[in-house]
This record gives sequence, C-alpha cells and structure tokens, in this order.
Amino acid sequence: MAPSGDGIVKGTNGNDLIGTAYTGDPEGDRIDNNDGTNGMTGNEDLVLAGAGDDIVNAGDGDDVVWGGEGRDTINGGDGNDVLMGDGGDFADSGSGSGSGKGSGSGSGKGSGSGKGSGSGKGSGSGKGSGSGKGSGSGKGSGSGKGSGSGSGKGSGSGGSGGSGSGCSTDENGDTIYGGAGNDRIYGMQGNDALYGEGGDDLVAGGAGDDLVDGGDGNDVLFGDGPHSDANMIVNGSFEDVSGLIPTTFGYLGTGAITGWTTADPNHQIDIHGDSRGGVAPADGQYWADLEATPGNIQLGQDVAGVESGAMYNLTFSAGDRITDTNSFQVIWNGEVVEVTGEEILDPVNGAMQQYSVTLTGGTGDGSNRIEFRGLGDPNRRGVSIDNVRMIPVNGGDCAGDDTINGGAGDDLIYAGNGADTVYGGDGNDTIYGDDTNDAPMSGGSGGSGSGGSGTGGGTGGSGSGGSGTGGSGTGGSGSGSGGGGTGGSGTGGTGDPDACEMTEGVGPNGDTIYGGAGEDVIFGMSGHDYLSGGAGEDVIFGGDGNDHILGGDDGDYLVGDSGDDCVEGGDGDDYVIGGDGNDHLSGDAGDDIMDGGDGEDTLEGGSGNDTLTGGDGDDILNGGDDRDTIHGGVGDVVDGGSGGDDYDTLVVGNVDHIVYTSPDNEDGVVHFTGGGTLVFEDIENIVPCFIPGTRILTQTGERTVESLKVGDKVITRDNGCQEIRWIGAKPVDGRTLLDNPHLRPVLIRRGALGRGLPERDMMVSPNHRMLVANDKTSLLFDEREVLVAAKHLVDDKGIQRVDTVGVSYIHMMFDAHEVILSDGTWSESFQPGDYSLKGIGNAQRSEIFELFPELRETHGRQTYVAARRSLKRGEARLLL
Repeated sequence: MAPSGDGIVKGTNGNDLIGTAYTGDPEGDRIDNNDGTNGMTGNEDLVLAGAGDDIVNAGDGDDVVWGGEGRDTINGGDGNDVLMGDGGDFADSGSGSGSGKGSGSGSGKGSGSGKGSGSGKGSGSGKGSGSGKGSGSGKGSGSGKGSGSGSGKGSGSGGSGGSGSGCSTDENGDTIYGGAGNDRIYGMQGNDALYGEGGDDLVAGGAGDDLVDGGDGNDVLFGDGPHSDANMIVNGSFEDVSGLIPTTFGYLGTGAITGWTTADPNHQIDIHGDSRGGVAPADGQYWADLEATPGNIQLGQDVAGVESGAMYNLTFSAGDRITDTNSFQVIWNGEVVEVTGEEILDPVNGAMQQYSVTLTGGTGDGSNRIEFRGLGDPNRRGVSIDNVRMIPVNGGDCAGDDTINGGAGDDLIYAGNGADTVYGGDGNDTIYGDDTNDAPMSGGSGGSGSGGSGTGGGTGGSGSGGSGTGGSGTGGSGSGSGGGGTGGSGTGGTGDPDACEMTEGVGPNGDTIYGGAGEDVIFGMSGHDYLSGGAGEDVIFGGDGNDHILGGDDGDYLVGDSGDDCVEGGDGDDYVIGGDGNDHLSGDAGDDIMDGGDGEDTLEGGSGNDTLTGGDGDDILNGGDDRDTIHGGVGDVVDGGSGGDDYDTLVVGNVDHIVYTSPDNEDGVVHFTGGGTLVFEDIENIVPCFIPGTRILTQTGERTVESLKVGDKVITRDNGCQEIRWIGAKPVDGRTLLDNPHLRPVLIRRGALGRGLPERDMMVSPNHRMLVANDKTSLLFDEREVLVAAKHLVDDKGIQRVDTVGVSYIHMMFDAHEVILSDGTWSESFQPGDYSLKGIGNAQRSEIFELFPELRETHGRQTYVAARRSLKRGEARLLL
C-alpha cells in the first residue's frame, strides 16, 4: 500500500515524467491512485511539477496541475481540469541595458532611393525574469506616380537599452492539452501552445506569443487574459452551505446564503445536493434552484473589485428538469443582459449547459451586481444554476502576439494586446481584438526614401522621396546600450493614402481576425485591424484606428467606427457604415445599404440595388450597377453608374434649382437653398425629400415641420387655428428599416392624389393617413372625405415606398384629432390610439399621458375620436 501522502503529487527540479507510473513524490502521492485529499476526491489529482522540462499526464478526474518553471507538456485527460503552465508568481520588474543595430533602405516606383547602416552594442539584464533589450531598424516603403531621390549616411552608436517588464516571454514555453471535459487552462508566462480540445473550455495564453486552440465546444479564449484562476464571484458553485438548514434534497436558506442574497429577503433559497430531474451539479456537489417558496426568486450578489469601464467574462451553467419548461434572465447593474442574443434563456432539459457573456464595469455604489431571475410556473421547480465565474478580460502589461483558433462551437474570444491573429472557426463566435494603439495602415504609391543610421558618436544621414499618391517612408534608427548616437531620419512621398491597401499583419500590434463560418460578432477595438467575417451573417465593429473590414458571404452588418476605415461588404445584402473619419466603403454584390457618416468618404455600391448616403463631408458616391438610391448633400459628387438594370434615383433636400448638363438630363448640378452644390451623372430620377422639411400651414404661413414647437397655431380643416399641445420625433435608423421594411417611408409625388395634390413631392410615414375626397369616396362609402393610410395608397407609380438609410417621423398632437395642410394637401394630425402609442418612445408616451391623463385608459383613448372615417386596406384598394 502506498504511504499516506499530503494529496499533492510533486515533481523534482529535473525533467520529470509524471503519470500513473511516477513514484518520485516524497510522500508517496500518485496519479489516479484513488487517493485524492485537500478537497480532491478519487482520481482527482493536485500536481506541482516543479522546475525542469516536465511531462505531466494527469489522467482521469477533475485535476489541478501547475507546471512550474521550465518548458512543460501537460495533458489534462478526461475531467474538468485546471491546468497552469507556470508557477503563478510573476518576477519583479527589472531594468538593464541591451544591444541593437539598425539599418534602413527604401525605394519607390518613382525614382526615390535611400540607404544607411548602423550598429550599436551593449549588454544588460533585469531582475527576476525581466530583461532589457535594444534594437534598431530603418525602413522605407511606398511607390507611385511621383519621382524623387533620397540617400543617407552617418555614424552613431546605439541608443539606450530597454528595461525589463517582468513579463518573461522567451523561456518556460509550455504545451498543454486539456483533453475531454470543461477545462480551465492558463499558459502564464512564456510562448505557450495551449489546446482546450473537447468540452467548453477556458484557455488563457498569458504573457508571450502564444498559440491558443479551443478545439470543439463553446470555448472562452484569451490571447493574454487573466493570469490566475481567481473567481470574483463568492461561492459561485454554492459549495459553502454553512448556516443553512439540512433537507432531504440538500440545504435551505431564507433571504441570504454565503455570497448571495435574494431581491425579496423573505424568499427561500434551495441548494440541491442531488441530481433531481436529471440535473447534476456542473462543479462540486451542489447547485442553486431559482424557484423556492413562494415561487420564482431573483438571486444575486454585489461583485467586489470591478473597475468602471473594464470588461469581464461571466460564465455559468444552467439546466432545467426533464419535465419542466422554466426559463431565466441574467441581470447586470439592474439591466437585463442579452446572452447568446436572447434576454430570456431557455436551458436544456435534464442537463447543465454552459453560458458565457461579456460584462462592462459600472460606477457608483450598488452598480456592480449580478443577478439571476427565475421565470416560469410557480411549482417550486425552477432553473438550476451552478459554477458562476467572473474574471477580468484585461491581460495587463504582459501582452504578446498570439495566434488563436476558436475551432468548432460558439466561442467567445478575447485577443488582448499585441498583434494577434484570430481564427473563429465554425460556429457563431464573438471575437474582441486588442486595446492597443497600433501603427497606421500602409499607404498607397509614391516615391520614398529612408535615411541611414550608424555607429560612433555622430548622427545618421537623412533622405527624402518623391511625391505621389499615398507614399510613406521611415528613417533608420538605432537603439541599444551605451553611446549617444542618433539614428538617421527619412521622409517619404506625400499624398493621400488608399485605405484599402491594408492587408493581414500590417502594424506591430494590429489584430488579424478571421470569423470563419457561422454568424460571428467581431470587435476590433483599438488599433489598426484586419477583420474578416467569412461565411455567415456577421456583425463587425472596427473600433478605433484605421481598420480593414471584410464582410464575406451573406448579409453582414459592418461598422468602421473611428478612423479612416476600408469596409467591404462582399456578397449578400449588407449594411455598411463608415462612422467617423475618411472612409472607403464597398458594397460589392447584393442590395446593400451604405452610410459614410462623418468625414470625406468614398462609397461604391457595386452590383445590386443599393442605397448610399454620404453623411457629413464632401463625399464621392458611386452607385455601380442596377437600380440604386443615393442620398446626397452639399459638396458631394454622385455617379449613379450605368451597368445592369440601370435606373438610379438621387434623393436631396433643400433644393433651390437643378441645372442639367447633358441632353438626356442624367448629368447636372444641384444648387441648394443655403448655398453649395452637388454634381451628379448617370442619374435617371431626382426626388426632393421633405422628412424633415415638410411644410405645414400655420397662422403665420408655411413652416417646416421640424421648426414647429408646442404653442404654435396651425390651420385645421374643421376648427380654424389650433394650438399644438405636443410634438415629437421618432427617428428610425437604417438597420431597423432593413430588418423591418414595412417601416420604410412612402413617397407621394406631386399630383398623385388628384387635382394637383400634393403641390410638391412629399414623404410620410407608412401609417400616416391622407385625406381623400372624390366621387368614388361618396359612391363607395357614403362619405365625401375619408382618411387613408399612405401604405394603402402605394401603386408603384405616383405613390411608392422608398429605401433610405434613416428617417425621422415627426408627430404633432392637438386637443382633438385634426386635419391639417401639409405640402399643400390635407392629412391627419397624431391620433393617440393603442397602436400609435406603442410606436413612440417611453419618454414621449409619458409626456402625452401627463398632458392627457385620460389617455392612460382604453376608455379615454376611445373618446379621442377620429376626424374622419379611416378606410381599411381592402376598402382603400377600391380607390386606386
């Protein structure tokens, strides 16, 4: 019989092979010897491999392994393991001197050139695992139309040495295999290779340039990430049952247990220690029930140590009994959180499944609270919750250039700082890039040159390149220990960079992310990133920096955010937004909706029936093939294109007059009332847009609807001048219009309602009702005048729906439902019925209820009668 040990399998300072045959532990502890202690049971092993290049095969059970110093290989085997590459203690920060050398060269398609060389040397080291390094480089890049020359030479020693950060990346690179089960793997320091393999794993690379591979399952992967297994949730697996009342199924508390409280202090808390209804604990022996006496409960805790604005990863397991149909919600800081895109979660029956979501720290007292709210029939059998874990996403200062493979499954990936490459793999993945300010995108072409760097005590020479389009160049530099020399300088060609020249790996810290198959969500965050969605309907946010975003196949939602971005929709009906900066947007194939946002943008629709809006700034808008709708403004240059099924529409507001410059009236210049022009070509149709801008007849004459305010008097058809009691706007963005095409505005062309009405083209909301009065209304409905919703008047001739990237519907309300004169034709004011009140925001609805308290009740709304009979869809069709 093996001697009685301390429950810890310890290695030596040498290169150990620790497996079932290992007998080197001083106390006689063995792997999978059914002798687990210290909280471990059966074949659950606790292993401290120690120094040396060790190989650890942990085998079966839920094992905990520390590799320690050295280049270790760890195999977790079956079970839910916790595997750490290094010992967990970071070295102190150190400083020292290093050595380096630098050289620079450059060339251009013009005639620019430059050269230089330099060297410097020294030595140094830092305390602990910190080390100082010196390096120098010179480079020049760019080519283009211009011409020029550059040359440089000089001498000088290397610059000062670097300082050690305490984040060792050159040694102790471990290889870890999680095996089957839901494992937690931490590479810690060094350039590690970490494989989660089967199961829903958490894998964190830590410091160094790591390879992180999640394998199968719904994994949470960190390129840098947390450096320990510390859980911010107290009693997250409900194993601490101290002070609770024992029951036949486990334990019972009222209002509070260790770490957790209920929203109602009188609610009971059931902690189960059995596998009731087929639901077994996900971690340890117990799980919490989200229903007890007298019904569903809301269980939560205040989380300590949360920083405002920082990101955190929350994981938990949940399940439902085999015969039950319960659901639940996750609440963070009082707000319901979407998990896997849903606010109400319906877990699987008869087993636990793992969930994962990203949370952002709040500010102030009581703001960092996590809660789980049970939903379902009050039958004392609720959703089972277990293994609640929360860890910070930020990896600190120990960043690395990591390679991350999500593998199959719906993965959550945090690349961390550094120039990372991420492959989402199959499944619907959510991917976050880094939080680093990286180098900018490379420019286009132009002559360039670079200065030299040198040795000795002098200063490197300088060089300059010719001017072109997008040229760039960088002077040579030297750094290292000792000496005071200065590297040479270089000046590249000048010109405008081409945003779409960026390719994978550009920038020392820019991330390269491939979403792969599935519906992925990708956040580039800070830095200049290359983000590719791949197949599936992806959502990609570039974040800060000059990003290159590719949607790939299918209909994607792509946002450049800040910076001068290049965003390419690819195949499918895409929604492409530039955001701030001078962006280049390409819709490519499909019926795309594109919005340049702020800055001087270039939009190219490609093939398909596209909708383009330049936004602020002097934009270039090219519709491409087929039937495009282009929204332009002052300073824009518009080309509708002539390929495919060609019939392009230009939508503009505040038009003074239009000067046509071609015989077919497809080219010309739009002159605006406030000054400025828009130049267009290959445009078959021009539509002035008056939302906002619709003219309302008031006591003082016609005024634009957006200029009206409460108290202004408007001419009504029935009651003379009436005072506006309430006015509000309902903005609808392009994404909402894309997902809900029934909300698109209706264009009513001049004269489409008969008798020259309206007097000018106008656009209204689809449910806005127009007054129709003719012989047909009298004959068919015994009413001279009736109201008809604009959507029921659509005939695809004079009245049609319009594609747009956004619209604002403005409503005004009087003491009674009125008929008012807008753009020379009669239409209704706002009538607060059940349907219309649901269509406005909560704040606006509250304003109306404050003015008209009776409208809170159904009876009160029924007394606010319509000014005319309103026709139904079938009735309205009889008038067409």
